[in-house]
Amino acid sequence: MEELNKKEAKLKEVNNGGKVDKCLVTNMIVNFLTAPSRPSRHQALQILASVIDMTPQDRQKIGLEPSQAFNPNQSLSEAFIQFLESESSPRSKAQVTGHPSK
Repeated sequence: MEELNKKEAKLKEVNNGGKVDKCLVTNMIVNFLTAPSRPSRHQALQILASVIDMTPQDRQKIGLEPSQAFNPNQSLSEAFIQFLESESSPRSKAQVTGHPSK
Protein backbone atom coordinates (compact mmCIF):
# COMPACT_ATOMS: atom_id res chain seq x y z
CA MET A 1 0.00 0.00 0.00
CA GLU A 2 2.89 2.32 0.71
CA GLU A 3 4.06 1.70 -2.85
CA LEU A 4 0.74 3.07 -4.10
CA ASN A 5 1.13 6.20 -2.00
CA LYS A 6 4.64 6.75 -3.40
CA LYS A 7 3.33 6.38 -6.95
CA GLU A 8 0.49 8.79 -6.27
CA ALA A 9 2.99 11.35 -4.91
CA LYS A 10 5.20 10.82 -7.97
CA LEU A 11 2.22 11.37 -10.21
CA LYS A 12 1.35 14.65 -8.50
CA GLU A 13 4.91 15.88 -9.07
CA VAL A 14 4.87 15.12 -12.79
CA ASN A 15 2.46 16.83 -15.15
CA ASN A 16 2.67 15.54 -18.71
CA GLY A 17 -0.11 17.65 -20.15
CA GLY A 18 -2.74 14.95 -19.69
CA LYS A 19 -0.50 12.04 -20.65
CA VAL A 20 0.02 9.17 -18.23
CA ASP A 21 3.08 6.95 -18.02
CA LYS A 22 2.19 3.41 -19.17
CA CYS A 23 4.57 1.86 -16.65
CA LEU A 24 2.93 3.76 -13.80
CA VAL A 25 -0.57 2.67 -14.86
CA THR A 26 0.61 -0.93 -15.34
CA ASN A 27 2.06 -0.98 -11.82
CA MET A 28 -1.13 0.50 -10.40
CA ILE A 29 -3.28 -2.14 -12.12
CA VAL A 30 -0.99 -4.90 -10.85
CA ASN A 31 -1.19 -3.45 -7.33
CA PHE A 32 -4.97 -3.26 -7.59
CA LEU A 33 -5.31 -6.87 -8.73
CA THR A 34 -2.89 -8.21 -6.14
CA ALA A 35 -3.99 -6.08 -3.17
CA PRO A 36 -4.55 -8.35 -0.17
CA SER A 37 -7.59 -6.59 1.26
CA ARG A 38 -10.73 -4.89 0.01
CA PRO A 39 -9.77 -1.45 1.45
CA SER A 40 -6.40 -1.67 -0.30
CA ARG A 41 -8.08 -2.56 -3.60
CA HIS A 42 -10.55 0.29 -3.18
CA GLN A 43 -7.75 2.79 -2.52
CA ALA A 44 -5.77 1.52 -5.51
CA LEU A 45 -8.85 1.86 -7.70
CA GLN A 46 -9.46 5.42 -6.46
CA ILE A 47 -5.89 6.40 -7.28
CA LEU A 48 -6.07 4.78 -10.71
CA ALA A 49 -9.36 6.54 -11.45
CA SER A 50 -7.83 9.90 -10.59
CA VAL A 51 -4.72 9.19 -12.66
CA ILE A 52 -6.74 8.51 -15.80
CA ASP A 53 -9.25 11.31 -15.08
CA MET A 54 -12.20 8.96 -14.94
CA THR A 55 -15.57 10.69 -15.30
CA PRO A 56 -17.99 10.75 -12.36
CA GLN A 57 -20.33 8.51 -14.38
CA ASP A 58 -17.59 5.92 -14.87
CA ARG A 59 -16.60 6.16 -11.20
CA GLN A 60 -20.23 5.50 -10.33
CA LYS A 61 -20.33 2.44 -12.63
CA ILE A 62 -17.38 0.84 -10.85
CA GLY A 63 -18.64 1.69 -7.39
CA LEU A 64 -16.34 4.54 -6.43
CA GLU A 65 -19.19 7.04 -6.16
CA PRO A 66 -22.67 6.39 -4.82
CA SER A 67 -25.41 6.02 -7.37
CA GLN A 68 -27.57 9.09 -7.85
CA ALA A 69 -30.36 6.84 -9.11
CA PHE A 70 -31.27 5.57 -5.65
CA ASN A 71 -33.68 7.82 -3.81
CA PRO A 72 -35.09 6.42 -0.56
CA ASN A 73 -38.08 8.79 -0.80
CA GLN A 74 -39.03 7.50 -4.23
CA SER A 75 -41.72 4.81 -4.50
CA LEU A 76 -41.03 1.53 -6.26
CA SER A 77 -43.40 2.43 -9.08
CA GLU A 78 -41.68 5.80 -9.60
CA ALA A 79 -38.28 4.11 -9.66
CA PHE A 80 -39.55 1.52 -12.15
CA ILE A 81 -40.97 4.24 -14.42
CA GLN A 82 -37.67 6.11 -14.26
CA PHE A 83 -35.84 2.90 -15.19
CA LEU A 84 -38.16 2.23 -18.14
CA GLU A 85 -37.75 5.80 -19.39
CA SER A 86 -33.98 5.60 -19.26
CA GLU A 87 -33.93 2.20 -20.97
CA SER A 88 -36.29 3.30 -23.72
CA SER A 89 -34.35 6.43 -24.60
CA PRO A 90 -32.51 6.25 -27.96
CA ARG A 91 -28.86 5.30 -27.81
CA SER A 92 -26.06 5.80 -30.28
CA LYS A 93 -24.72 2.76 -32.12
CA ALA A 94 -21.51 2.95 -30.08
CA GLN A 95 -23.43 2.64 -26.80
CA VAL A 96 -25.52 -0.30 -28.01
CA THR A 97 -22.66 -2.40 -29.40
CA GLY A 98 -19.98 -1.26 -26.99
CA HIS A 99 -17.68 -0.44 -29.92
CA PRO A 100 -16.95 2.99 -31.31
CA SER A 101 -18.76 3.72 -34.55
CA LYS A 102 -16.69 4.38 -37.65
